[in-house]
Amino acid sequence: MSNNEVMLALGDFQFSIDTAQYQTLSTSHAWRWQKKDRVGKKPARQFHGPDASSKNLDIMIYPQSKADLLLLDKLKAIGDKGKPQRLVGGTPRGGADLGLWVIEKLDIAEQYFLTNGIGLEMKGTLMIAEWGEDEE
Repeated sequence: MSNNEVMLALGDFQFSIDTAQYQTLSTSHAWRWQKKDRVGKKPARQFHGPDASSKNLDIMIYPQSKADLLLLDKLKAIGDKGKPQRLVGGTPRGGADLGLWVIEKLDIAEQYFLTNGIGLEMKGTLMIAEWGEDEE
């Protein structure tokens, strides 16, 4: 087995232990309830269905090559395109298609710098959300 097994893929971007690994992955689910005001009573709620799920990934990169230094830039470029990306999660039997997702936000932090300004540790927080493709 390769040490570069894919943990998760967002479009062409692959998260793996040897490249951009995530330390934590949190998923949020929500449901939409419309508030209906009533005279003399507390408001009622009407169920409107599930809301889009979202995921937050805390990414850690210890650059070993120039390509590693550009990994977070690659994620930013995907977000700049403004197009939904296929999310595929790693499982023991292969990838699981999790549908189309969009990048909502990418925060980047670097620390422990070399004299030329290159960070020895790069951290990112990636926020993605379901695109909302119609079910068939």
